[in-house]
Amino acid sequence: MMSLRSFTIVLAMVSTIAFAQSSTQSVGFTATGTQRGIDASGGMIGVNGVGNNVGIYGVSVGPGGYGVFGNNTSFGIGVYGTSPQGGGVQGSGQTGVQGLGTFYGVNGSGAVADFFSGGLGVSFVVGTIRNVMYDIAPITDPMAEINQLQGVMFTWPLPSPNTSNARSGRPDIGFIAEEVAKVVPEVVAVDPNAQNVAVGIDYARLTVLLVEAVKQQAVDITMLKTANAKLQRQIESCQVQVNNPHDLARSTP
Repeated sequence: MMSLRSFTIVLAMVSTIAFAQSSTQSVGFTATGTQRGIDASGGMIGVNGVGNNVGIYGVSVGPGGYGVFGNNTSFGIGVYGTSPQGGGVQGSGQTGVQGLGTFYGVNGSGAVADFFSGGLGVSFVVGTIRNVMYDIAPITDPMAEINQLQGVMFTWPLPSPNTSNARSGRPDIGFIAEEVAKVVPEVVAVDPNAQNVAVGIDYARLTVLLVEAVKQQAVDITMLKTANAKLQRQIESCQVQVNNPHDLARSTP
């Protein structure tokens, strides 16, 4: 079922309820509505658009609306886009592309990169601002946790319905999610339909642990430098006494 949020203008090629051939200078299908421009449902595809420039193009001028909105009530994909040379899905606005899913919000798969940041270089932003964080506490012993993590080299499995063809058979490096969950469960994603079944790791959040570990090492290194400098002064003092035994004899009671 489509959302009740308004679609004001939608230009699309529709295969389930209507179909028209599009060219670079024409529109295959045009629909305008105060709530929905196009409402379509299908066993596999609700709306299918193919064009030389744009397959499906949607614009919403209402506040809080969506240019294109897709909802899959099963285990499929709400909005799917593919292009051999351009972009599979492109969005512009206050939020360019928004994904809400019972499993994945946005799933990207590419031969070069799953996601590409062509803007300011800020790929992902997590809203960990102070006024929405509770029970804030420092990480007390990050090195103890890092020492329990084991990085591995591995090869992705051959193509199957559950693996991406882009990475299949390729060598890679990483951590084993099930092992990481025993040490840092906060960075491990689990299957919402199966208790304690790990499905992946949020590698970016491990940066927090690494930062705290580097800070701890910096403190340890400073302490070692101070102790080493003290020992060096004692060695130099002993060396002076060895080189001047008469002074040592006079100073001995």
